[in-house]
Amino acid sequence: MHDVGQGFALGVEYYNDIGTLANRLPRGQQDRTLYAVMEIERKTWSLNFGVGHGVTPATDNWTAKAIVGISFD
Repeated sequence: MHDVGQGFALGVEYYNDIGTLANRLPRGQQDRTLYAVMEIERKTWSLNFGVGHGVTPATDNWTAKAIVGISFD
C-alpha cells in the first residue's frame, strides 16, 4: 500500500489458494488473483475495496472484494 493522502491509500494485493498442507493442488488448479486496491481509514471505520483479475485458468477472470471495519472503542 502507498499512502496517497490522509487516510487514503492505493496498492496491490495477491491472493493464492494452494490447497491444504497435506494435499497441495497442482499449479494449474491453484486460485491466484491479483487485486488493485484502495483503502480508506477513518477514526471509527475503514474500507478496503479491490478489483482483481485471475492469473490461472482455475481462477475467475474478474472479482470485486470489499472489507468494512468498524471500531467499537
